Amino acid sequence: MFSKEQIGDIGDDEELAQFDVKSKEQDIESKVKVVPLKVSKLWIQMGIGFVTIVKATIGTGILFAPHVIVKSGYGISLWLLVFYWLLNVICTYLLFMCADIVNDTYPIIASSAFGILGRIVADVSMIMTEMSFCAVTVTFVTKTIQDVIAGIHNCLPEYINYGTELITFLQLIIYIPLVCFGRLQSLGPATFVANIALLIGFVIVFVYAVISLVNHIQSGLLYYIPAYTNPESIANFTGIAAFLWVSGPVALSYYVSLIDIHAKKIFVWIYLGSISFSFLCTSLFVFVMAYAYGENSLSTIILNLPVTPVAIAGQLLYVISVILSFPLMLFPVKEIVTEYINLIVRRIYISEIIEFTFPKEQVSANPSLFNVNSIVSTSIPVSLASINREMFKPKSEVMLRWPSGSLCISIKQNKWLNILIRISPSLVMILISILCCVLGYVLIDSLGNFVNLVGGIFCVPISIILPAIFHLALYRRITNILIIFMDIIIIIIGLLTSAVVIWYSITNWSTYSENLCDIKKYS
Repeated sequence: MFSKEQIGDIGDDEELAQFDVKSKEQDIESKVKVVPLKVSKLWIQMGIGFVTIVKATIGTGILFAPHVIVKSGYGISLWLLVFYWLLNVICTYLLFMCADIVNDTYPIIASSAFGILGRIVADVSMIMTEMSFCAVTVTFVTKTIQDVIAGIHNCLPEYINYGTELITFLQLIIYIPLVCFGRLQSLGPATFVANIALLIGFVIVFVYAVISLVNHIQSGLLYYIPAYTNPESIANFTGIAAFLWVSGPVALSYYVSLIDIHAKKIFVWIYLGSISFSFLCTSLFVFVMAYAYGENSLSTIILNLPVTPVAIAGQLLYVISVILSFPLMLFPVKEIVTEYINLIVRRIYISEIIEFTFPKEQVSANPSLFNVNSIVSTSIPVSLASINREMFKPKSEVMLRWPSGSLCISIKQNKWLNILIRISPSLVMILISILCCVLGYVLIDSLGNFVNLVGGIFCVPISIILPAIFHLALYRRITNILIIFMDIIIIIIGLLTSAVVIWYSITNWSTYSENLCDIKKYS
């Protein structure tokens, strides 16, 4: 055990006491090292990145677009799709540029741009966005299962909108265990099944729409969709268009995870290819759906499928896909919650005693920097002279890289309290899952309006407004006036978009619960 004098002697070592605060360029070089990859591994990484972006873009959002296209008109809808797709691509590249300076994810970029306030705003935006997506997922699952039940029972009155409460909250049986997993890798099997189910379900839904469209063309009864309907149609589709392209934070996380600089440069083009592929698939899907079902298009196009075994299988596969994607959507929320719990614990235990122990024979005169390895936090490079108890949480381990041996630092803590700290993130996620189900249940009769509102309140800020603000804050002193002007224009467009969408969603709020029995006749 070290005495205070011994610790003081070690702290006096000039090699330890001087901790070099590097410039941004040097910091980037220290964090992003050129680690050449084999060509095969490089393209495997790029392939995974391509699939990740496509999966993040093509989800449940495309199921809501055909209904709005019919109401808004194909001309204005196509223009808005292209405009907000391009705007999101530009803002994602702005995030990549911010990451080149900060070399970290969305919340850290926010913190670098605006300090703790920026970090809190980014974290709250991320949490609310993901929770809104999950609430939409809950509602979508409930409506789809109700549609299947009503179709199987030939639209008997007692089976229309059957068991809303039961179906909604029964989903928690699946959600709660999945959100308790501590590592993203643990959800690998669920992710694989979700991707396969999504692909098959997507193909089935699309094939049925193509068959319906071909039948209409052959019979000369193709649905008429005007190019433009009325001024309100712009606001009607804008929220959905913004909802469709929220992939910036996901792309940023993957970009930052790449260690090789060459891989980062290639991924920039891979991202452009994947988001372009997503745009083509989405445009083809939504317009085929719109012309296949026309004015009979329901708010969720999957409800328009006929009552056949294959169609029901397609609906259920889509349901399986979004159910298994629920914990993936909430995983960033869990990481944020864990970080804040870690921070609170460090604050509580600031006065606890830190114990320094290591074998006497491992003492060296030339110790170097060491890393603080916490249960939930990442390594923090510090010097022995800058040790601060605020940096550690209970049961922290600090490994000091000696020529031989290590230095262990720990904080005394109650065993049961340690268990509570470990499980507290999962407990919070369980509460969030329940809240998502409650929100989905309350808004189940206003699904279309809810999706539009989510697009205006959460999707536009997190994918358009905040990236432009971060880029302006980090680059305003090192870029030209045209780029600054572009950032300002993007911010203004984002603010106007949010205002218009929120206004339209609230003033046109509807509580009408539609289902397939409204448009289909059964024998």
